[in-house]
Amino acid sequence: MGMRRDSERPADDHGKRPRTFMCRDDLYRAFEARAGELECSVDWLIAEAMKRLLKSEKAPASILKPLPPGTARMTPPPPPPRSRAKSSAVMPFVMPSLPPRPPPPPAPSRSIALRVGDVRALVGSDRFVLGRSSKEAHFELRDPNVSRQHAMIERTPEGFVVVDMASTNGVSVNGVRVTRAAIRAGDVIEIGPFAIAVETA
Repeated sequence: MGMRRDSERPADDHGKRPRTFMCRDDLYRAFEARAGELECSVDWLIAEAMKRLLKSEKAPASILKPLPPGTARMTPPPPPPRSRAKSSAVMPFVMPSLPPRPPPPPAPSRSIALRVGDVRALVGSDRFVLGRSSKEAHFELRDPNVSRQHAMIERTPEGFVVVDMASTNGVSVNGVRVTRAAIRAGDVIEIGPFAIAVETA
């Protein structure tokens, strides 16, 4: 703590004489810095601070009481006026609305049926072979234009497909020659002279 003595200076024209006061060095440096900003003396700044404190309704009663002779008391200066800072309020985060999701596609059927005339066969396995051989095919098509293992119905995660098994006369779906094609209820598979209707199981 340092002591600042200004009483050596003579009184001014109004009979005012500077007084001695005590304060911490860092506080006095703060007064000097503030006085430099306001372009005034430290004495004037401290005097104004004291006046405002004594006029304040919030001043402690102990400050307003007269002091005993020879007693010194330190009085903190009022805080410097603060410049209005820009509002730093944080705006609440609003989650943007998302478009509704499209409905999921219908799950592929787990089984289908094949019909030739009055004969109907359920396709429930992952691989279902059509051909002329009763021993090598699940669905027998008796005709010399049909290979022993002519085509296969294969179940995939996306649905059923028909696959040509390197047959002699080929496979068509809805009149179009194919080697591999997706099929669903309502399609017609053509093998030799046979028109095989695909139905819902």
